[in-house]
Amino acid sequence: SPTLFHQCTPSAIIQYVDDILIQTETEEEHYALLEEVLGLLKNAGLKLNPSKAQLMWDSVTFLGVQINAGGRIPDLAKVKLIQSLPRPHTVTALRSFLGIVGFYRDFIEGYSEIAAPLYEHLKGNPGKEDELEWDPSSQEAFLWLKQALVAAPALRSPDSTLPFIIEVAVSSTSIIAVLMQDVHGKPIPIGYFSRSLTPVEKTYDQCTKQILG
Repeated sequence: SPTLFHQCTPSAIIQYVDDILIQTETEEEHYALLEEVLGLLKNAGLKLNPSKAQLMWDSVTFLGVQINAGGRIPDLAKVKLIQSLPRPHTVTALRSFLGIVGFYRDFIEGYSEIAAPLYEHLKGNPGKEDELEWDPSSQEAFLWLKQALVAAPALRSPDSTLPFIIEVAVSSTSIIAVLMQDVHGKPIPIGYFSRSLTPVEKTYDQCTKQILG
C-alpha cells in the first residue's frame, strides 16, 4: 500500500498516493536512490508506467507545483485555469474557488487578509446553492487573488547553511508572515504564511496583537 511504501522509503523521497518524487543534490546520489526505489517497487510487486516516468529531470511538476534546483513556482497550467474561472455565484462555487486558490496560499503574501471578504460569505453555515450577495469588496478580493497568483514569486528551497529571516506583521484582521533567507545580501522568500484573527484576538490592543504574531 502507499502507506507501507512511504514508511520504507528514504527521507529524500516525497511520496503522495502513487506519485513519487526523488530529490538529490548530485547525479551519483540520484542514481543510487533511484536504484533503491526501483528495488522496493519490484519487491512489492509494483510496476511503473514508462510513459509517465520522468527520470533525471532538473525541473518537474509535482502536485500542482513546478520544482527545480532553485525552488518552486505554481504550475503555470493551473494558474492559467484559475485565471479563466468566472466569478462564483453560489456558495459551492465559492468554496471550489477558494479551495483551488488556497492550495497556493504559500505563494501569496497576506492571503488571509486578501481573501477575508470572500470567506465572509461562508459564515453562518449557508446552503450550498445559496446565491452570493456579491459586493465590490468581494469582486476586488476575487480579482486580487487571481493577480497575486500571476505575480507569485519563486519560493526558494531552504538552505540550512544560510541565515533565516522571519518578518511578521499584524493588521486589525490578520497575522501575516514571510520566511526568507539572505542570499548574497538579498532576502529571498521561502514561503508566505497568514491566518485570520479570531473574534477574541481582534479585541486585543495592537501591542498584544504584535506579541501574538
